[in-house]
Amino acid sequence: MKFFKSTLAIVVLCATSSMFAARVTTKPTEVAAKPAATRKPAATRKPAAKKPVARRGAVTPAPVQQVAVPIKTYKQLVDDVKNARDAWDNTKKHLSSQFTDRIASSAVAADLEDYQLDSLLQMARDYHAVFTGNPSEDINLLNGLTTERQAIVGWFNMAKIQAKTEAQ
Repeated sequence: MKFFKSTLAIVVLCATSSMFAARVTTKPTEVAAKPAATRKPAATRKPAAKKPVARRGAVTPAPVQQVAVPIKTYKQLVDDVKNARDAWDNTKKHLSSQFTDRIASSAVAADLEDYQLDSLLQMARDYHAVFTGNPSEDINLLNGLTTERQAIVGWFNMAKIQAKTEAQ
């Protein structure tokens, strides 16, 4: 009876592993139909751009370019918040400043209201925050995130006022 049970277990294991095994089949015509990748000859390659040589005494400031923020709708911003991979900073245990700057700038460009930005930041917290399971640490984390969110919304209101005064 023991032999039967162990044999049955081995058969079931082999049967299930063969069911989930990936099928690897190729047709010979598919391989022949694909052209081989070719490299460009060395003569037609573009030469690498030469780096400028820094000279002593000559200081040239780097040109400052403002990054144009594409105008997005509220729904697109919600999708950005949901799918953001850089939203949470694990080392500092808060929302990434790069992420919050991007969302706030996009909200200013989209002319959203402050409660809409606040809901986006709350959504980011709910989607991406990593809690420890320790109630006192989690409460401190939530209080820090609330303070951060209020500061970002305050900056957002100031940026909207500044944008309206510049437009006039």
